[in-house]
Amino acid sequence: MNNKKKCSEPKVIKLRSKKDLIKVQGCFNKDSEKPIQFEFIATPEDWQSLSAYIVGCFFLNDIKKLQSNIDKIVYSALDVIEGKRKLRGKHKYNYNLVNSIRITAAFLYPYLQYWCQKPTEEWPASLKDVIRMAKEEELEEALRQQKRKDRYSPLSLTAYCIDKRYGEEAKKGGLEHFDMGCIDNLESFSLTYIFHDNRHKAVYNDYIKDNKIDELERLLYSFIKVFPLPS
Repeated sequence: MNNKKKCSEPKVIKLRSKKDLIKVQGCFNKDSEKPIQFEFIATPEDWQSLSAYIVGCFFLNDIKKLQSNIDKIVYSALDVIEGKRKLRGKHKYNYNLVNSIRITAAFLYPYLQYWCQKPTEEWPASLKDVIRMAKEEELEEALRQQKRKDRYSPLSLTAYCIDKRYGEEAKKGGLEHFDMGCIDNLESFSLTYIFHDNRHKAVYNDYIKDNKIDELERLLYSFIKVFPLPS
């Protein structure tokens, strides 16, 4: 029996004010029993500008810019909840970088977990390139499972890809686990960046479990840009 609550259509309320503000109340469906409630208030002009901005981000394939602005809103609220003071300079840079790594890892790990259960002959060309690159660096053996040397470890592969994608930025910011290599600190790395908030489970349910691996792959190529675009 499914006990999940369904989200109804958003409710639109026109507020009586000098600016004719429009309030929209609703919720997002979430893989849990309790949906996420929201309430947005803006002027008609701002609603129109927001619509044009979102369409523009999609049209110009600049989803990362849209996500960055959404992140600012969400993390500003989290700062208040957690009682954090406003971060500046290097601390702000590291805070944003850690969140970017965690988001990337949450999408990347279920994807690699999916392919690591299949023969390498069936892998996408991009993943075969990752293995080839690791062989050139004499790190390919470190990517294999300890108990089954004929298979690759999704954890090790995630750490390797994250290091390739964010390594220079992370070292610049002095983030832990990147100074000695992510694979050498795999347990600590995975707890800090992959399993931090269980976001990877939601990605698994939304994409792998629902058989939307192609959609997840497009995200990793064009949005998160972990791998180069396929030719």
